[in-house]
Amino acid sequence: MISFVYFDIGGVLVKDFSATNKWQEMEHDLGITQDKEAEFIKFWDKHVENIDTGQDVDNLVPLLRSEFNLKLPDDFSWLNDFIDRFEPNYTLWPIIQKIKKTTKVGLLTNLSLRMFDSIQASGLLPPVTWNAIVDSSIEQVRKPDPKIYEIARERSGVPTDKILFIDNMQKNLDTARSLGWQTFLYNPSKYDQSSQDLLAYLQDELFDSSDNNKSGQ
Repeated sequence: MISFVYFDIGGVLVKDFSATNKWQEMEHDLGITQDKEAEFIKFWDKHVENIDTGQDVDNLVPLLRSEFNLKLPDDFSWLNDFIDRFEPNYTLWPIIQKIKKTTKVGLLTNLSLRMFDSIQASGLLPPVTWNAIVDSSIEQVRKPDPKIYEIARERSGVPTDKILFIDNMQKNLDTARSLGWQTFLYNPSKYDQSSQDLLAYLQDELFDSSDNNKSGQ
């Protein structure tokens, strides 16, 4: 039985860079030349843990200018640039509303500082009152560190084995499963199909069968 459902944001609730060419498009728009692409990836990999645990991504803008000789506007915000490239995953919205009728829902996500507020203000998330929000930039620990799952478990207020976690990265689900959570791997290359697969999974685990029959008529 499921008593609490946690959703990841990027690659699940929000169509971000996952399984797309949006990252390459961003590199081009920023002015990253082809010979600097590998160096740019190393730059991001070097800083992403700090970004996910409390450093503001816009603090990297001066480094972008100096290390890659980028001609960025004085008011350039890398955070806003990210948000402008994201899209809502509308296929999950009715599913979440259905879950909310009987079960608590929350967010368990790796984000940079201020990103959650920006995502919400941009209308990228469904109009839902979340029962818990566990944001790595606030907690200063990120998935797949077990510590952030313990924080999420405490805030759920339910036993470990009653939590379902939906994420698009297997390594994040592996930690959750090792702690006794239920998990669902969401495929960001097939949003429509993944949402349908999730709905089918929840029919047996969460939704009343008679309600399912009615909705399928």
